[in-house]
Amino acid sequence: MVAIAIIVVRMRAIKNYIEAMPPVEDSLTGASNIYSFLSYSGDYLRRYRAGSKTPCIICTDVMNMKRYNSTFGYQKGSELLVRIADVLRDRFEGEPVARFSEDHFVILTTMEERDMKLMQIHAAERSLDEPIMNIHLATGTYQITGDEEIGIACDR
Repeated sequence: MVAIAIIVVRMRAIKNYIEAMPPVEDSLTGASNIYSFLSYSGDYLRRYRAGSKTPCIICTDVMNMKRYNSTFGYQKGSELLVRIADVLRDRFEGEPVARFSEDHFVILTTMEERDMKLMQIHAAERSLDEPIMNIHLATGTYQITGDEEIGIACDR
């Protein structure tokens, strides 16, 4: 009887622990969230470095998103963010793509692939919205050097 009580207590503790863990996906876009991005990006960094490639982080910001939301409403803005996340995941298939906050996304890739992927993103963004709203992705790249950790690189 005591053994069963101990098992029940342990099972409840495990259930509480699992429920307290942050989700791994952004609830709106289905892209990874910051927690999962930071936790599994280390594996990608090691793989890139082992293959003599230079890892980098591409940060994106959806320009004119506030105006888009004001004009069309938050529901349409949310739909646009979902489409943007889909484009990013499609263009960076097999690489970490995450929504960090509001209209900011990050991608872990390599410098060797970056230019080609950015051209694909900017070509695809034309299909996201009516040109009159001038929705586009501003991007910036941070090259990860040495043994720099992903969390530190994201803060730069």
